Amino acid sequence: MSPVPFDPARLARVYVLGLGLSGTAAARLLLARGIAVVAGDRRPAAELDLAGLAAADLALGSEPDRLPDGIDAVIVSPGVGADHPLLAAARRDGIPVAAEVELAAAFARGTLIGITGSNGKSTTTAMTGAMLRAAGFAVEVCGNIGVPLASVAEGADDRFLVVELSSFQLETIHRLRPRAAALLNLSPDHLDRHGSLAGYLEAKRRIFRNQTAEDTAVLNADDPAIAATPVAARRRFFSATGAVADGCRVVADRVVDRDPTHGESELFAVADVPLPGPHNLENAMGAYLAARACGVPVDAIRAGARSYRPLPHRMEWIG
Repeated sequence: MSPVPFDPARLARVYVLGLGLSGTAAARLLLARGIAVVAGDRRPAAELDLAGLAAADLALGSEPDRLPDGIDAVIVSPGVGADHPLLAAARRDGIPVAAEVELAAAFARGTLIGITGSNGKSTTTAMTGAMLRAAGFAVEVCGNIGVPLASVAEGADDRFLVVELSSFQLETIHRLRPRAAALLNLSPDHLDRHGSLAGYLEAKRRIFRNQTAEDTAVLNADDPAIAATPVAARRRFFSATGAVADGCRVVADRVVDRDPTHGESELFAVADVPLPGPHNLENAMGAYLAARACGVPVDAIRAGARSYRPLPHRMEWIG
């Protein structure tokens, strides 16, 4: 059976499965919108942050064996497996199942940028945010990086939401459409959930599914499977090893941008990237292309790259 489309305009009563960071943020967003919430988590109340959920109907300490009646959709936390019995029941009964990011994106105000990949997505997400801030934009860095998109959905229309997206989150998106979306790399991971590397790749590729020709897809040219990803958006590539037709690459100790219309221009020096390792240079190129797609000037991108400080527990220079 094909998944039932998720329609945020038709929500009156929603079941939230899992009350971790994402689930509680989704529940609060729904309640703030006047939508009734029924939520469940196998953990007891003492282990959960239930602030702001007084109006929700909560089932805690164990999971029900069936969904309540009158549910319009199920919002699922990324840690809940796609084969969970309640999700299987929802699909069987024609009830849409959607990720917290899908719900949040439907109500979020601002321009969405999505970053995914097996490695480096947190660094790239944060670095993209730094480049946007250097240009003077209001920015929220959120998603799988530790701040649910649902918790920052309300805000001004002229801000940017830079969202780290895991394969678990992308499994259950329907309409989410990033203005710029990046797939950085792919290595065998989460195969117990996705079944195979091909299944994992398809989950990652879902980040591009709703883009149009007005959007930008950022792809790693050095990974053949990623480079071959079919997209409707403008395809911009980054490469540490070779030439690209549209995107950026490393030339000696510089990173240059090649645009089919305007030719090639220098972006920044490799030494400007404040993180060691070739993988972080790739992260910086991915961040550059995502930020550039949203109109960030090159000088602000240089400033953002130079001023970026590593996230906790990431590689950095010492001495």
